[in-house]
Amino acid sequence: MESASRAFYSLIQEFYDVWIRFHPEVVLRAGLPGYTGNLPAVSDDNVGALGSWLESTIVGMEEIDFHALDPAAQLDMELLFGACRDEYQSILECDWRHRDPPAFIPLGTIALLSLTADTEGYAALELCLKGVPKLLHQARSLLAGYPRLVPRIRIDEALLKGAATASLLRQLGSREDIPPKLQMLCEKASRAVEDYSAYLGKRISRHARGTAACGWQRFQEQLKLRHHLPDKLGDHLELARQVHQETLTELGTLSLQQTGSSDPRGWLQKLGRRSGLQAGGRLRYVQQRCDEIYRVLAGSGLFKLPDQAGLELRSLPEEYPVDYTTDYRAPAPGISGSAGMLYLAPPEDGRADTPEQLTAWCIRNAWPGRHMQAAVAAASPVAGTLMRRINLSASQQLGWSLYAEQLMQERVFSMLPEQKLHSLLERLRRSLMAVLDIELHVHGMAAAGALLQLQTLPGHSAEEATRDLLLLTRRPTRHLAGIVEWKLFEALRQWHSDRGEGDISDFHSRLLVQGSVATPLVIRRVFGQQAWEWVEARVYSQ
Repeated sequence: MESASRAFYSLIQEFYDVWIRFHPEVVLRAGLPGYTGNLPAVSDDNVGALGSWLESTIVGMEEIDFHALDPAAQLDMELLFGACRDEYQSILECDWRHRDPPAFIPLGTIALLSLTADTEGYAALELCLKGVPKLLHQARSLLAGYPRLVPRIRIDEALLKGAATASLLRQLGSREDIPPKLQMLCEKASRAVEDYSAYLGKRISRHARGTAACGWQRFQEQLKLRHHLPDKLGDHLELARQVHQETLTELGTLSLQQTGSSDPRGWLQKLGRRSGLQAGGRLRYVQQRCDEIYRVLAGSGLFKLPDQAGLELRSLPEEYPVDYTTDYRAPAPGISGSAGMLYLAPPEDGRADTPEQLTAWCIRNAWPGRHMQAAVAAASPVAGTLMRRINLSASQQLGWSLYAEQLMQERVFSMLPEQKLHSLLERLRRSLMAVLDIELHVHGMAAAGALLQLQTLPGHSAEEATRDLLLLTRRPTRHLAGIVEWKLFEALRQWHSDRGEGDISDFHSRLLVQGSVATPLVIRRVFGQQAWEWVEARVYSQ
């Protein structure tokens, strides 16, 4: 067992020493040292080398005795094997460099580096800005050879993203507190982005005929390789539709009780006329609510909260586009006193947020949502490993957020009707996106049809609907898997309760110390195969 484990973890280190050179943005988001400020290597030679490296790593894993590994290593191997297989298939079947013009614009990297430059210095941001003109020049060459593969929606997205990037760079360059050299680099990078956008509009746009749908095969592959879910597309769709319908019914009932109408739009309009919280008042209120919710959770007996779980709240400056800016940074693992950083974005269209909306935001993003997950993981020697930090599952995080919010309603405190309204609206949005995930990518629904359905969501603006459509086209399977993850958490809690194996805080600890990775793997390797079979049957028989 020891020799197999040594061989596997040696392979992991060797693999990621190379892999992170091709994915510096993942390194940045995971808070890992090294390569901060680098941009991805996108030439044919580089991507060919990456494909060969992925293939050789897959072969290397196949030569290791899986059954000689302990459960934690088995989980890690399944994670790595699935990630390598999925990325390798993606390179072979749908190389993003010929289909995804906005992916070349490093807006997220620029935004994150500039947000942290006041504490971490300007070196990484300077390195990033220096590389922007070269990267966008390479992008032109790569897109020019296959313009018909580019979906029209990607051109539109690239133009929006380019405009947002150029605007951010100009505002950064005009700040008096940054060095003159950096101001000059901002100007050069801004011009490069504007030239790239003009090139797309003039040379690529008229040829763009590609589809944004990934298709049945890739959808199935990602469900299996990334989310480790069973091959049950019909059952997945039925579950998503059921959740959507149940949420719609619950929302209508709540609205009828409060207003006499099952349509919540009138209620939302009435709430919108109330005075909301502006600017500094929003941040103070969020800090107060986060502290209050933390204290309530600490005494609830539901969770074993980490001893050090600091969370610093900041307002996201208005010049930072919400669509492309990472609004959360997890605490660094193994570093005493390390705090998470959570950014509160300005309200849409200058509208003032109500206290009920902000409370729902706190629950999803701080306690007991995203930050609690990250804080527990940072204190865990298992979840804090390179392997788990790089392979975070956004779907698992979404599923946990829905699960935790529901648990708060059931076990911790009774929400005001207005708070429950916003909770149900978010659940309705998430469940609709799960349904559209399959309809768009597998069943051939047009993007325009998906957009129309998103626009029917109560309280959802046209801009928010467009943003959600882009998320759907860019991240196949993520939204469907998020709903499934939520239901897996519910069923696993029931399985644990039926067997009387410790209290609910023990159950949550066993889950959270594994990190935010695909829940099916955690169930099989931590709770056992029998637990997985019971949970799977429960979820798909609802």
